[in-house]
Amino acid sequence: MKKSYFACFYITMMFLLTSCGIQPSDNNKTNQKVKDPISAFSGIVKNNIKFISAEDGKYYYLKNFTSTNFLMLDNDNKNEYTTGCSPDDYTFDKFCLFDIDSDGNPELLLDSPPGFFLLFRYDDGIIHEYTLVLKELQNLKTDTTFVITGGAVTNFVGTIKFSDDKVIYSELCAYDKIVNEYQINGKDVSEEEAYNFLLNQEKKENVEWYDYNESNLAKYLSVTKT
Repeated sequence: MKKSYFACFYITMMFLLTSCGIQPSDNNKTNQKVKDPISAFSGIVKNNIKFISAEDGKYYYLKNFTSTNFLMLDNDNKNEYTTGCSPDDYTFDKFCLFDIDSDGNPELLLDSPPGFFLLFRYDDGIIHEYTLVLKELQNLKTDTTFVITGGAVTNFVGTIKFSDDKVIYSELCAYDKIVNEYQINGKDVSEEEAYNFLLNQEKKENVEWYDYNESNLAKYLSVTKT
């Protein structure tokens, strides 16, 4: 009898909440597992699969996701988020499918002007999301390296890996004229050596980015209009 009473009460409350325009939150519900990365990313773009944000540990559909914070990459790997000026609603110009951490599964990168990236990682059926503010990922290289730049006087070359829900940044080269620090693989070098490292970095092959449109989404992510 108690179970029947509870069921009736629950149905009544759900009806009242919906009729009043208040939708019950499902942010803390776990998402269903997906069998492979492409199916997962396709579901993300089509808004029928949720991802988990590394910032707050909650689940979102892409259409409902907004954040004014982005992940700071540094040698301390604190995985701290800082306030930025990201848009209220993300719109995307380009996307990229690339195995950025060399684990055998591609990641999905969505480029949202003016320089924000949503990085999606597939891990055992669950999709993790990281918000980055690295415009230099447009120059992501096929050897997984990229440059973080502060202009002509500060440039850093690095790679990223993942551990659980954290991003692990490894710095390969530091060229910092402000503090006169020049390093390659953690060892002090001359300014010229660090500069030549940056020149060679520019010569590497870029990964391919695609325009975010129906044709490319259908071709690379099997996303079709319904």
